[in-house]
Amino acid sequence: MSDIFHQAMFTSEAFYEYERPLLASRMIYFGILLAISIYHILIFIYQRKKVYLYFSLFLLTIAVMEGMFSVNFS
Repeated sequence: MSDIFHQAMFTSEAFYEYERPLLASRMIYFGILLAISIYHILIFIYQRKKVYLYFSLFLLTIAVMEGMFSVNFS
């Protein structure tokens, strides 16, 4: 059982060194979501097609949900 579910205890310094690349990749992911959402909002402003607004709101919702469940800001 211990071979399948290996547990590791980190010191706080080791944990932050382990978590830093993961946090950077998450922030890049959120930045891309935000950029695509802003792009579609701008398209909505110019073309007035609701599908662009709905898609940008969908992306913002995904970003908020992912942020609530995956990023620890403390």
